[in-house]
Formats: sequence, structure tokens, C-alpha cells
Amino acid sequence: MKFHIRNFGCRATQADGAALASALEAGGHAVATGCAGAELVILNTCTVTSSADDDVRGARDIALAGFEDATSRGLRSYAAFFSLNATEYDLHLGTIPPGIERTRSMLDLGLEGFDRAVNLSTLHMLYTVAGVQVEDLEREIDGFRAERVSTDDDRRCWAALAAGDGPDAIRYGLALARDDELNAPFGYLRAAIGAALIGDAATARTASEEHGHLGRWGRWVDAAAAATDAIALALEGRRDEALSCGREAIAAFRSQGVRLDEALVELGLGVALRPSPESDELLGWARETFVAIGALGFVATADRLTGHGDRASAARRPDEGRGEALPSSHITGP
Repeated sequence: MKFHIRNFGCRATQADGAALASALEAGGHAVATGCAGAELVILNTCTVTSSADDDVRGARDIALAGFEDATSRGLRSYAAFFSLNATEYDLHLGTIPPGIERTRSMLDLGLEGFDRAVNLSTLHMLYTVAGVQVEDLEREIDGFRAERVSTDDDRRCWAALAAGDGPDAIRYGLALARDDELNAPFGYLRAAIGAALIGDAATARTASEEHGHLGRWGRWVDAAAAATDAIALALEGRRDEALSCGREAIAAFRSQGVRLDEALVELGLGVALRPSPESDELLGWARETFVAIGALGFVATADRLTGHGDRASAARRPDEGRGEALPSSHITGP
């Protein structure tokens, strides 16, 4: 049997992979040079530290490795599964075009039933964030109403946020958080942003408290928890505490390259702190990042909230990053 091992993680992981390869070779198996030539593909990941499990880009790379292997073997359902996982990370990272291209390529393969429904729903989310019209997708998705698509709440929550619809963002964000354990931290965060849009401090606090009961940990989840709490604190008028939590969340998302989540926190916290100089600056930074990563579906919302559609940030090229670490004045104010 030919095998191929893909290692994701620290030097200890690399050593484990080498030991596993030696054991397989000693058992009479041969090393393949890549996934396509292997009968067995092993994705060797690290779970020794929380940071290894919580590396968003690393998680996407693992999903992409599975996608490439399944695609090379013509295993459409497995390819669809790994594609969806990789695309979820693409969405949060703000690398939206690759997610769109991959999802469209899966749909072009002629997926049927649930596989097609969930990929259509995922493409709907990507298009919503990118500001692409989704009417045709909605009509096809409506044809799958006999069996509820697992991403319905997720898709509707993204659409509500992009439209600046606070009540629906709350409704679908909380539904997502309570029905989907994997996405619960981000459902609560989006519900809190929806609460900020309508000034609903009680709902934001509920989202923060329920988030705290999840019993999960890791940098990405911790950042979502801090962001949710920051918005609740801001709506309760606890400015200094809100800014402290907000600084923590924004810095954590930025350090992981999770750019869409970073911008959403700035949007939600900026709205919750209105009117104030900190609010104006946060909303300006959010809009700038939406433009930079091509999340044009949120630019109009940011413009409505700021009343400054002609901001200088609109001229920033899409390939320009945020660059420097967040200035303290951006969060703490004068």
C-alpha cells in the first residue's frame, strides 16, 4: 500500500509524522510523493496546545488538504465536505474570492440533494458578504425546503447583518448559537452586533452570558467572547470596560488574521458606543477593512451608520492590509 502523510503543527508533530512513516515503511508499505498517488492519506495534526487547535489558517490548510485528496480521487461528497470547512475559514479570514471559486467549482460538478443545498447556502453567504446579488440562489435554495438546510440560520444572519437589520440578526444569530455547537460563539457575537444596531442592551448581555456558559476555549473563541462582552458593556454605558474588552478582541482577531471578524467587532462596538469619537474611528476602521477584503456587502451598512460614504478609506486598494498594530488612541481615546 502507498501512503502519504501531511503534517500540520509544531516540530513535535513533524517528529510524530516521521515516526509514523517509519513504522508504515517497516510494515512493508511505500511512501507516495503526493495525495494523488496514495491509497492512504494521513492528516497528522497537533492537539498538544490550544494555539495549535485554534490556528485558523492551519485549520483551513487541513481542510484544503482533505479537499485536494478527495477531489483527486473523484470522491464528490467528501470533497464537498472538506470544501465547506475550508470555505467557512475563508469567510472569517476575509479571503472570500477563493471560497467563492471553490464552492462554485463544487456546484459545477453536479452535486445533488443535501450536498447541493448546503453548498448553495454557503455560496449565498459568500455572495452576501461580497455584495453580489443572490436572487437566483434564493430561488434554487427555496426548492430544498422539504429538508431544512443546516446553514439556514447562518446564511440568514449574514444577510441580516449586511442589511443592517438588527432584529433579524438577533433572531438568526441566537438560533445559530443554540442549534449549532460549532458556530455558537460566532452566533452569539453576531446577535450582539444585531443588538447594537437597535440599542438592545438586554439581548447583548444575554448573548454574552450564554457565550460564557459554552465551556469552550482557544484564541479564536476567546476573542469572540471578549467581543460579545465588549458590545454588551458598551450598550450598558460601561465605556472604559467596553473599550478594554474591545481592544483585547480586536488585537486577538488581528493576530490570527481573522479580518472579517475583526471588522465586525469594530462595527458592532462602534455602533454601541455612539455618539463618541471612539465610535467614529471604530466605524471608519471597520469600513476600511470591509473595502480591503472585498466584503462590499457591509460597506453600504457602514456608510449608513457613519453618514460618510466618501471616506478616504474608500480609495484604498483591495490588496492593502491594515498593517500596523491597533494604535492605543484608536481604542482608548484622548
